[in-house]
Amino acid sequence: MKILKINIGLVGCGRWAQNTHVPYIMSSNAIGKKYLSGVITEEEGQNMADKLNFDHYIHDWKELARSEKISAAIISTPHQFHYEQIKTFLENGKHVHVDKPPTLLHSQFIELVELANHNDLIFSVHAQMKYMPGMSKVRNILASNFSSIYQVSGYFWQKLFDDFKGSWRADKHLSGGGIMVDSGYHTIDTVHYLLNMYNPTNLTFLSHVGPRNSSDTVGLLTYKQKDTIISVSAIRGAPKMTQQQRIEIFGDAGYIEFKLVKGQEKDRSIVTFQKINGEFETYNYEIDNAHDSDPLEMFIEVLLSKNRHMLNEINYNVKISGSVVKVLDSAYNKPI
Repeated sequence: MKILKINIGLVGCGRWAQNTHVPYIMSSNAIGKKYLSGVITEEEGQNMADKLNFDHYIHDWKELARSEKISAAIISTPHQFHYEQIKTFLENGKHVHVDKPPTLLHSQFIELVELANHNDLIFSVHAQMKYMPGMSKVRNILASNFSSIYQVSGYFWQKLFDDFKGSWRADKHLSGGGIMVDSGYHTIDTVHYLLNMYNPTNLTFLSHVGPRNSSDTVGLLTYKQKDTIISVSAIRGAPKMTQQQRIEIFGDAGYIEFKLVKGQEKDRSIVTFQKINGEFETYNYEIDNAHDSDPLEMFIEVLLSKNRHMLNEINYNVKISGSVVKVLDSAYNKPI
C-alpha cells in the first residue's frame, strides 16, 4: 500500500529549528517535499537549504504561503512575526504549527483560532516542556490525590546563551516581550497543563528588570486561576549553581515537586510527592530530549492519519496556549 506524504514548508531556521525541527523533518517518513523560507538573506537561506538537504528554498514566505506545493507550514521565527505569518498561511488554506508564543495579544490568538476553525485547518502550538518524562506522573498524582490546589510556584532560571547578545531575542521589536514571554512561557504552559486550568481569573502582576516590553532578564509573575495562586520566576543569566527548572505544587493532599537535575552525561527529572501525613514518594526519570519533537510529531501524524486522540491533544494544547497568551498579554500590555 502506498504511504501518503505531506509536503511542508519551514519558515525561519534558527538554532532551535536546526536542532529540533530539522532533524525530525528529515527523518520522518510522513514528510515528502521540504521547503525552507524566511531566512534573513536569500543567499544565507539558499546555502542553509542546501546544507540541511531541503528540496527548495523560497525566500519570500508569502510566496510560499500562496504556493500549492505545500499543505502545511512550520513557523519558527521571532515572536513578533507569528501573528501575520500564521494568518497568511491559514488564509491560503495551509495547516500551521508554530513555536510558542503563537501571538503576543490574546485578541490575535482568538482571531487565528476562529480562522483555522472556519477554514477547517489544524492550528498547533509547539510547547514541549509539558512532555518531559515525569510530567505524566505529576498529573496522575494530582488526579488521584488532590481536590484543591492552593499554590503553584514555577522557576525557570537559565544561563545566558552565547548567541543571545545581538540576537532577535535581545531586540524588543522582535521579541515582543522579555524573559517571561520567551522562556517563562514554558513554565506557565506546563502549570496550566498539569492543573487542567486555562482560565486566569484576575489581572496579572509582573515585576521585571529592564524596560517594559523589552527583553528584560529577570521577571516575577503572579496571578490566580480560581482559588489557586500561581507565581512564576524567570531569570536569564543565572549563575551556574542556581540554574534550575522546577515546579512546586501545594494543595489539600500535600506537596509535589518536579525538578530538572543536570548530569554529566544525561539530565534527570525528579518527582517528589510529600503527603500531609509525612509520607513521601520519589520518582526518577532520564531526560533524552526526545520530547522536544513531540508537538511537531503529533501535528504531522494528525495530518497524515487524522488520529482523533492526537487531534484532541492538539486542540487541548491550543486551549492551554490561549490561556498563557492571555496571562502574558495582561502582564506586558496592560496600562501601568
